Amino acid sequence: MPNRAPDDWIKTNIGSMFSLSTPGHWGEDGEEDSNILVLRSANFNKLGGLNYDTAAHRKFDEKKLAQKRLKRGDILLERSGGGPGQPVGRVNRFDKLGNFSASNFLQILRSRNGVDDWFAYYLLDYFYSTGGTENLQKATTGIRNLDFATYLASSILLPPTDEQQRIVEVLLSLDSTIAANKIALEAARKLVRQIASDVAARATHFASIGSMWNVVTGRTPSPGKSELWDGDLPFVTPGDINDEDVSIRSSARTLNGSAPHGGKLVPAGSLLVTCIGSTVGKMGLVQSTVSTNQQINSVCCPIEMSGYAYVACLSILEEILANAGRQAVPIINKTTFSSLKIPLLSPGEMTAMSEAVLTLDEKIIAAQKAIRQIRGVKLRISADLLSGRIRVPA
Repeated sequence: MPNRAPDDWIKTNIGSMFSLSTPGHWGEDGEEDSNILVLRSANFNKLGGLNYDTAAHRKFDEKKLAQKRLKRGDILLERSGGGPGQPVGRVNRFDKLGNFSASNFLQILRSRNGVDDWFAYYLLDYFYSTGGTENLQKATTGIRNLDFATYLASSILLPPTDEQQRIVEVLLSLDSTIAANKIALEAARKLVRQIASDVAARATHFASIGSMWNVVTGRTPSPGKSELWDGDLPFVTPGDINDEDVSIRSSARTLNGSAPHGGKLVPAGSLLVTCIGSTVGKMGLVQSTVSTNQQINSVCCPIEMSGYAYVACLSILEEILANAGRQAVPIINKTTFSSLKIPLLSPGEMTAMSEAVLTLDEKIIAAQKAIRQIRGVKLRISADLLSGRIRVPA
C-alpha cells in the first residue's frame, strides 16, 4: 500500500473492518441428528470458492447455533492449516442459504456498517495472494497457525463505501470471467469421468493391463550424487500428479539425462499410476519421456492409445484401491497391478475414445491457463485499485 493515501481514504487496520470476529466450532457428531453443516479448510476449492456439498454434518447446542451460524457475506479465514507452498490465511466469502457454520480451524468475520463485505473479502484475498500472511505463521507439530492478533493489526487503506462498491464491480467482472472458465474446466473433467463410466458399461471383453502394455516400476537414483540431478529429464513423483487432471504438466525435480543415473525411462504417452502410500491410484499421462520414483507404476502404451489407457484404468480405480488396501501400508506391486483386468471395446471405439480424452485434456489445459492469466490481471488491477493509485470514477 502507498505511504500517501487518497485524501478521502482512511488509514486503518484489518480488524477495524469487522463487527464480528469469532472462531468457528466443531460441535458433536451429527450423522444421526445433524442441525448444522460445518465448513472446513478442506471445503476451500483449489481454484477459489467453497465446496458446500462436502460440508460436515454436525450438531450444535442452541447457544452455539445462535452464535456460530453463518450469514451471507461472512468471510471465513483459515487460522490453522496451510502447508508447503500454501501459507495459512486463505479466505473465502460465504454466499449460501441454509444452516452453515465453520470449524474451529476457521475464523468467522462479519463486516461492520460502512464496509462492503465483497470489498473486505477482496482486500483480504489480495493481502494473502501478495504474501501478507507468510511472516505471520507459527508452526507447531504438523500444522501452521496464523498470528491472528498481528493479522488484525495489519495496515490497510479503506475508501468510502461508494468507492468500495465501484472497486467491487470491477473485480466481480473479472471473477465472472474466471467463473466461466471454471465451468468449462469442470465440464471437461466431468466428461472424462463419464467416458470412464461408459467404457466400463460398454465393455465387450477384458484383458489384464500387463497383457496389453508393458508395466514399469520406477527407481530413485542416489540423492547424494549431485551430478545425476538438475538436468533436462523430468523425474516424476506422486506429488507431481494432480488426480483432477488427465496429464502431468511438470515435475518438481529433474535428472541429468546424459549422466548414468540408473533411472528407468518411460516414453511419452505412458500412464503413470501411484502404487504406494496414501495417494495410491492417482494417475496421469506424460507428454514426454520421463523417469519416476519407485512409488509409481508406469503403463507404457502407444501415444494414440494413451487416452484410452487413462479412462480404462480410471474405470477400475476402486479395484486398484481395494488391492492396495490389503497391506498395512497401502501398496499395489507391479505383479498385482499388471494382473488387473481393464475393459476393452473394438479397436475403432478405443481409438475414438482415446482421441476424445486427449481433446478434453487440451480443453482442461486451456481453461486452467485462462484462469491463471485472468488471475494475474486481477492481481495487478487489485494492486492499483486497493491502493488508490487508480480510482474508479463514479
